[in-house]
Amino acid sequence: MKNIRGDLGHTGGLKKPGTSTFIRNRDILCVLLLILACMAFCWLFVLQYGVFGSKVDWINQHSVIPDYFRRRFYETGSLLPDFAWNIGGGQNIYHLSYYGLFSPVVLLSFLFPFIRMDYYIMGSSILSYIASVLLFYRFLRRKEMTRGICFGTSLLFSLAASMIYQSYNQLMFINYMPFLCLSLLGTDDYLKRQKRGWLLAGTAGMILTSFYFSIGGMLALCLYAVSEYLNMADKASFFPMLKKGICYVGILLQGILLCGILLVPTAVSIFSSRQENAAKAQITSLLSFDPLKILYTPYGMGLSVLAIAAVLGGIFCASRWQERVLPITLTVITAVPAVGFLLNGGLYDKQKVFIPFLPLVCLQCGKYVSHKICGIVREVLPWALTGLLLYLTKCNQDFDKYLPLAWADYALACLCYLLPVFISAAAERIRRPSGIRDGGGDVSGARSYGRMGGLLWNKAFPVFMLSVSCLFLFCYDIKMHPYRERMIAADKYKNVIDSQKVKSISDTLDGDDSFYRLEEISGDGETNHNNVNRIADIRQNITSMYSSCYNKEYWNFRKNTYTLNEPFRNNMMQSATDNPCFLQFMGVKYILYDGQAAGYGPVKNSSLLKNSSVAPVLYVTDQVVGEGQYRRRSFPTNQTALLHYAVVPDGKAGSVSNLDTDMAEMQECSIRLPECDTPQLTVKKTADGYEIRAKADIKKELQITGESGRRKGNLFALVFDVENKRPDSDMHVRVNGQTNRLTAVSHEYANQNTNFTFVISKKENQDKISIELSDGNYKIRNVKAFTGNLSDFQNPALYRNPVVLEKGRVNSSLKGSVDVSENGYLITSIPYDNNFKIILDGEEIDILKVNIAFLGAEIPAGRHTVELIYHAPGKGLGLMLTIAGILTLIVPFALQNIFRKRKMPE
Repeated sequence: MKNIRGDLGHTGGLKKPGTSTFIRNRDILCVLLLILACMAFCWLFVLQYGVFGSKVDWINQHSVIPDYFRRRFYETGSLLPDFAWNIGGGQNIYHLSYYGLFSPVVLLSFLFPFIRMDYYIMGSSILSYIASVLLFYRFLRRKEMTRGICFGTSLLFSLAASMIYQSYNQLMFINYMPFLCLSLLGTDDYLKRQKRGWLLAGTAGMILTSFYFSIGGMLALCLYAVSEYLNMADKASFFPMLKKGICYVGILLQGILLCGILLVPTAVSIFSSRQENAAKAQITSLLSFDPLKILYTPYGMGLSVLAIAAVLGGIFCASRWQERVLPITLTVITAVPAVGFLLNGGLYDKQKVFIPFLPLVCLQCGKYVSHKICGIVREVLPWALTGLLLYLTKCNQDFDKYLPLAWADYALACLCYLLPVFISAAAERIRRPSGIRDGGGDVSGARSYGRMGGLLWNKAFPVFMLSVSCLFLFCYDIKMHPYRERMIAADKYKNVIDSQKVKSISDTLDGDDSFYRLEEISGDGETNHNNVNRIADIRQNITSMYSSCYNKEYWNFRKNTYTLNEPFRNNMMQSATDNPCFLQFMGVKYILYDGQAAGYGPVKNSSLLKNSSVAPVLYVTDQVVGEGQYRRRSFPTNQTALLHYAVVPDGKAGSVSNLDTDMAEMQECSIRLPECDTPQLTVKKTADGYEIRAKADIKKELQITGESGRRKGNLFALVFDVENKRPDSDMHVRVNGQTNRLTAVSHEYANQNTNFTFVISKKENQDKISIELSDGNYKIRNVKAFTGNLSDFQNPALYRNPVVLEKGRVNSSLKGSVDVSENGYLITSIPYDNNFKIILDGEEIDILKVNIAFLGAEIPAGRHTVELIYHAPGKGLGLMLTIAGILTLIVPFALQNIFRKRKMPE
């Protein structure tokens, strides 16, 4: 039997003349209150501390990559790009598609060039958060719940830890939520009125905004559709349900088809960049259960204990089996780790993929506080099981820090829940005492107690539970956000987007319109972190990149071949560096840098430094060596050799037979790290290095000894192996501002950087080098140091035939000309990708992998035109699927109109 309050849910009572306007006004009031509450939460939790953005991911991904998409569109006019020439040396643009390549929210910003993209992202994130809450409220108003319960449940939804936190951190975790709520509304429309528009629009919007989380979102939609269909149907007949289900899934598939232009090339990009051992490291997580999928953490749903009790209560307290379908499926999904593993693409079982189920769990909370009392045992059982679950998860290390919070939440919730239960049960007994059954007693008094019990349960219980849970989450959120220290102070953010730096970069690009790279780097690490992926002008090209997908050849080259320093804990973050050899090799002609850089000098009337001797991004040379010879070189010759010769595959014609005799090498020298034993720092010499114990980051000095003659130079190289004696903590070493970091083994993106290499600039006669030792306990072994002059390793003949590129828009191709006197090789610093085509004088030629990881080709003597063309793999098929999806929308309407006209009488 339906709850009588549910039957009156939309009206709050029996309908009377004139009540519809009153109802609408009260709904408008609830909407306004929710808007004000959301704005207040944004201010209290975030904006009072700075901007609506974070130091992690937002500052170097979610705010800058959409800005690049918009700049690129303004420059090329192409809405369907293939390649990102400006970032990471040049990458398939679908490596960046996760960050809003075709997001409706990002595409809308193209209409507002006068609004800075970072401000637009902040504003749109707040508006998306508010829209999610309002759409969820509208969704609840269609259910059998009072307006007050709908309002309270919507408030609970808005206070879920993931909602605001991820709106300014990892945006893709939550920015699909308005489209998911719209799809839930569309599901109701489809099941009740056969209307499919909102469901299709919401599904497509969800995929385009965050394809990764759309998988969980579509699973949530299917679970809701099944449970809602069963609740609506008088009898659950198999074949009608199957037909309805097929049609429903067909709409979801139609949404997927419409997004083919995004999904297919992105899938190809993901599989091409995935590391082979990514899944093996985390497969043991299949054996554990994580309560943080639902409770507290912003990387899960972020709700209170009420959520667990409500899901379990939906199983035990439901009056019909159909009402148990949704809570049972939610229990299975959150309790079986294999589900999380699959939703995470087989990589790990992380809580973030359960955020799409947040609306359904909140819906279940609303239903739970709306249900009729069903007996003491059935009412107490969900809370007893919730307490048991909290007790059993006490051994979960990740949840351990939340246990005191969980028990306090649980105790308070139990008190507010059980009090109305027992009073209502007592009132029910008083309403029918033995005297009444025997024909005696005070009937009016009994009825009074009965009314009191019903009033307490129907009115007090929802208010108690929702108010306490909302208050608890509010208090938790107001402490959690500043505690995590992710917000960016307004003054610090102004330094990141400093207009003077932007002007200096633009002025430099105005004065030098050739094709080169320009980096902003710093020795403090923070600047490098903030500027990964950041370009100040569409003409600026950078070597850094940070994305969940990337060119694997380039990543492997930086990490394993060139052994570049790794300053950050995230294995996927490919940072800018002040390594002068790498800067020259990658064609970084200008740097915005406040330190010393070998080979660079000041630019007149500019804050930038310039090196005119860097490698052209494209050039032709016959100064080559075979790959086998190069791979036998160890650090630091593996870096300096690439300044003297280009590397081509073995078996190709070359002009060098022996690297050992044909080029200079850095000379090994001795260094000394002073031993000490203080309360803050202990440095102890060992047989093969040093053992260090530090309680804080401490700066010392390395003494260079044994330099003489040619060993005195402007380069210093250092290499050693690291053994971290506290593997659960990060450690780092910083030499003259250049950093190497070893990540804790527990980090999901641990960099496994146990071989620290440094190549830094120094003054000619400098014999002391600054070194910073991080806190921790670790050993450094096999220490070797080298010095040399950058000019000794340069080969003027290597770059004598640069490719002169044509001016104008650069979309998916580069075109230029070159004149060479001898047969040679086209060498580029554009990462190799077998989807490139090289057109020489109008004819396609075979591409080669040169310098281990970069694009090249054989070029005969003579004057030539050269064109590099890139086609993103899967884009053609994806575009066909999108067109097919559009046709599935247009054709049925066209046929319907044709048949209608034929049936019309003449």
